[in-house]
Amino acid sequence: MARFRPAAATQAKAVLRPHRAAWLLSALLLSAILPVASGCSAVAGRSELSRTAAHSRRSSTSAASRVVGVPRSSPRSPALEAQAVARAWTASEEGFYAAALADDPTLPAYVRWLVPNGPVYQHAIAFLTSLAVEGLVGPAHWRVGNVHVLSVGHRFARLEACSWDPGSLFKASGHPAPASLGGGASYTAYRSVLLYERGRWLVWQTATATVQNLNEESPCIHFEGGS
Repeated sequence: MARFRPAAATQAKAVLRPHRAAWLLSALLLSAILPVASGCSAVAGRSELSRTAAHSRRSSTSAASRVVGVPRSSPRSPALEAQAVARAWTASEEGFYAAALADDPTLPAYVRWLVPNGPVYQHAIAFLTSLAVEGLVGPAHWRVGNVHVLSVGHRFARLEACSWDPGSLFKASGHPAPASLGGGASYTAYRSVLLYERGRWLVWQTATATVQNLNEESPCIHFEGGS
């Protein structure tokens, strides 16, 4: 399901994750103008992730100054903290798909895992709203996995992951949407930044890219998705 991409997220944080000719959250970074990019090669996807990840690292510090959080009073062990980060991200992605399927852009089970009014919050909701306008819904099944926490700090955590979905559908007929509207199965690689806010980890920024070859180095390498 074509969703959003990082480059858009780092600017106006328009994350329509176009990344993918298929619709998947790859929906997470929806561009302000909701562009849907498709047909990215594996090499291009990896370079895009690298450029976005670098930009995300540079922008994280300034972003933190604009968000008021509640410092944790009793730090947990690094292992437990990493588990909490992975669970939060997975819950947000599962929530995204549930929101797309339910045709409800602000589904509580989804938005509760996002930094309020953050880049992903704003643009993912815009993406989901655009699906509704086009008469589309998300797929009834999907896979999220390969979650790998890269780093965990006092306020920020970074991870990478992968997902697969069969693409968006027309709500009225159940027929697959064209690639330009997020139809078609595809794998999506993610690199996300989570923020420790109000006593828990929430998704702040996400960069995505479509992956064509699961045997090449990427967050989707050897991912066991669906078909």
